Amino acid sequence: MSIISISQNLLHYSLHFGFPFMIAYIFWREKWLRAGTIMFSTIIIDIDHFWANPVFEGDSEV
Repeated sequence: MSIISISQNLLHYSLHFGFPFMIAYIFWREKWLRAGTIMFSTIIIDIDHFWANPVFEGDSEV
């Protein structure tokens, strides 16, 4: 695995896990944890990413 591939995976999943909380903090500062948790819980929809082999392949053609 190249450093670019590892970086892509790291960025991809960091945004999945961190972005909901950042948006929640910006828009719902008083209840950011609750809003972030609600948005984060929607990630269950993307659970198939973890079952795929490979987990993430940025340069694949669909």
